[in-house]
Amino acid sequence: MIPHVPDRFSLARLTTREIAALDGDRVLVVLPIGAVEQHGPHLPVLTDTMIVEAVLTRALESRADDGRVWALPVQAYGKSNEHSGFAGTVGLRGESLAATLKELGRGVHASGFQRLMFLNAHGGNPEIVDYVARDLREELGLLCFTAHPFRFGLAVDIISPVEGGYGIHGGESETSLMLAIAPELVRTEHYTPELPPVRAFMKRFTLKGPASFGWLTRDLSRSGTIGDPRAATAEKGAAILAAEAALVAELIEEALALRLEP
Repeated sequence: MIPHVPDRFSLARLTTREIAALDGDRVLVVLPIGAVEQHGPHLPVLTDTMIVEAVLTRALESRADDGRVWALPVQAYGKSNEHSGFAGTVGLRGESLAATLKELGRGVHASGFQRLMFLNAHGGNPEIVDYVARDLREELGLLCFTAHPFRFGLAVDIISPVEGGYGIHGGESETSLMLAIAPELVRTEHYTPELPPVRAFMKRFTLKGPASFGWLTRDLSRSGTIGDPRAATAEKGAAILAAEAALVAELIEEALALRLEP
């Protein structure tokens, strides 16, 4: 079953009158952001989008239902040009994603809300999401938070060390998450492990980190998988999901409490 944020947290299920009645100074609006892109021969192209909705759902269900946190419908299309050339990759250019997020932020602000969180689950989006948040602050005074749970390294104690560094796409971590979220969509018979051969040349440079380079998936993998999914289990996925959801729940509370008083 494809996860969706429960109706009781869905801003879009309210009427315009009900939304106008909310206290915009006390409410946090969360926009989950994913991607529609290839994830190797064994995972669906909606993987990142499904993961972000599952994490947000678990986080919202773990906190008091006090009416202070509302989710927008997921922004499923992200910046996915690193996966160009693989069927099923349908994304936006960086400038298109930035423009889209800014327009959505303007709509949130125009509806009376002062706090917005971009909750992102796709590795191609962070730089865009981060600069848009600052632009919205400058333009509107909107307090805009960004959260990329996968960047906290919460899976490192759950998956193998090699996967922690190089299993960044369709590997053990993402496959485990999908086995926990929607096992019926995981084609285990099509696992194709591929660790990028460039790792033999890399000491300081990494695929994601403070020193990196502009790579495309086809530079690193023939199948589209970057990592080894064979050790993935639903139990590992459940542990990663729980850790990321707990983190997001903490970030939500911080976002609700933060005051900027220079």
